[in-house]
Amino acid sequence: MTAQELVKICEPYCYIVFTGGEPTLQQDRLLPVLTQLNLKKKRVGIESNGSVKTSESFQGLIHTYTISPKLKNSENPQGKFSPVEKATYKFVVREERDIDETQAFCHEHKIRKEQVYLMAEGFTKEKQLDAKWLFEFCMEQQYNYSPRLHVLFFGNKRYV
Repeated sequence: MTAQELVKICEPYCYIVFTGGEPTLQQDRLLPVLTQLNLKKKRVGIESNGSVKTSESFQGLIHTYTISPKLKNSENPQGKFSPVEKATYKFVVREERDIDETQAFCHEHKIRKEQVYLMAEGFTKEKQLDAKWLFEFCMEQQYNYSPRLHVLFFGNKRYV
């Protein structure tokens, strides 16, 4: 697919998010797309695991940058990490010890608390509701809490 074809697909939308399969691996191919989308006054977001350093020109074309570093609880723990100043960071928390790892990671990479969102792992409504402890921690410690609303509303269904 060409850059022009992708931009045409995005035409009806005001906000476009590139995610999945680590989009920053494709930054050279995405640059012309991002440039055209910006010229058309579209807002562009990137969701990344933060493993690939992005160029300043790439970062300059992104309006929202969400980085979800992988904790040890994932089956794909974080290797390299390249922080982005304007990013928000989402950490998937399974249990309380994940919070210690998150805090250590943020300290090491100078990530500010207001940039951090904690999200409970869980693919069922029950698992999400069982994570009240994480919500309470976030309120007490002034972290952002990110519920998995699609799971609360639709369960583990895809494409809803």
